[in-house]
Amino acid sequence: ESEPSMIALRLTQHRLPRPTASRWFSFIRRVRNNPSFQAASANKETILQGLKKPEPQISPRWLYDDKGSALFEQITETNEYYLTRKELELLQEVADDIAPFPDEGDNADQKVRRVLVELGAGSGKKTTLILDAMKALSGGVTYVPIDVNEASLQENAKKYNFNAPSVEFKPIVSSYQDCLPDVAKMSGRKTFLFLGSSLGNYSDEECVDLLKVLSENMNPRDRFLLGVDTPHGSHKPAEVIEAAYNDKEGITAEFTLNSLNHVNKEADMDFETEKFRHIATYDKDRKAVFTFVESLEDQVVNSSGVPILNLRKSDRIFMEQSRKFSEADIKRLANLSNLVVSRSWTTGDKCHLLVELTRDDLKRAGEVSDWIFGELVPKGLGGLLEKPILLRHPFLFYEGHIAAFYQTKTLEEASEVKGFTKQRATDLSQIYERGIDPEITSGECRHRHSPPPTQWPSFEETKTYLDNVRYEISRKMFGNKER
Repeated sequence: ESEPSMIALRLTQHRLPRPTASRWFSFIRRVRNNPSFQAASANKETILQGLKKPEPQISPRWLYDDKGSALFEQITETNEYYLTRKELELLQEVADDIAPFPDEGDNADQKVRRVLVELGAGSGKKTTLILDAMKALSGGVTYVPIDVNEASLQENAKKYNFNAPSVEFKPIVSSYQDCLPDVAKMSGRKTFLFLGSSLGNYSDEECVDLLKVLSENMNPRDRFLLGVDTPHGSHKPAEVIEAAYNDKEGITAEFTLNSLNHVNKEADMDFETEKFRHIATYDKDRKAVFTFVESLEDQVVNSSGVPILNLRKSDRIFMEQSRKFSEADIKRLANLSNLVVSRSWTTGDKCHLLVELTRDDLKRAGEVSDWIFGELVPKGLGGLLEKPILLRHPFLFYEGHIAAFYQTKTLEEASEVKGFTKQRATDLSQIYERGIDPEITSGECRHRHSPPPTQWPSFEETKTYLDNVRYEISRKMFGNKER
């Protein structure tokens, strides 16, 4: 049977080289809105712009030509590069636990179609573990790898058995930002997958950009599985992390320096690799490995015969960062992106972390109510102390009513509301507990309701009360959460 055909969904014109192993890069976000990038000449322009910065840099994109991709595959097999082995080890151990959605437990719905959406053309061994576990739960699985490079997706297709009737293969040639709105419309419950510690190539801003794009295109019952390398600690010395990027065989060094040959071809430059060396150091404070090429002598580097770089001995060109994340780090980023950690798994030695994130719909609902009472309610006259209907409570009541409802229905004790005494939290819940619902015909109110206080609490106290009740609910549902 012929290879699965590619979906004719090419939402971006440009093609960016990608490794066959699972890595994803921040440069995609930066260039996707640049129309000139579609032209071959823009490759040269982009390279030169990076090299002309006060701190010269070469995009991680240029680490990967055919040779670079092959070298990276060799890196994953070195003794020092533990990242791939640890992630595979973890998935082998917990794939069956991961496959059900968090609300399914041991009662997986066998009728639901499960959709696995992978960012990047993934590593066959790791993704197969998840696909097989999902197949065992239900009648069908759809696998949707997304990559900007069609060749990588064709390679990806060779790693799986798609002849099985229970697996549907729908690769998409696109940047994920452009195609996720269409992916969101696919039937079935979706698991978005981002393995290979690829988030480590992103800055905080870029991490939040990615997570927000995902959260905006996830349905309420979807989830996101993220695999990351953990920082140094008693479980993993900093030296082990640094060694992973400085293997004794020199494969990583060759991989880094090969990017200079790639840049030579793309930008008509004359880098001489023998005049540089690979440098990769782990910064404990920033919890990241930073990779550079360092000049071994004073030299001038040209493009089309025009001097571009005047390097002194020991000057460096930045290549890429590889950040490490604790679960607290991921919770912090998720909290900025309307996501929340629902479950997590780690290797026995805590070297690798797999995190499951779901939409934080409690926070989303809170943002809507905050907008209503902060922006929509009239600012003039009495503001929040105005009444929408004469016989009802003022607008302020409905802001506090949300908090009181959350408190009485979810929290066991009023003393749980952080920042308030038990008595004050009780007072507020009583003030805001019951609204006035007048009869349509007579306008009378015959049911029990919260009596209007002599003086309403301030908006600031009411908003703090609401925020703190929300926090306590999130803490109970999802564990400690960054504020």
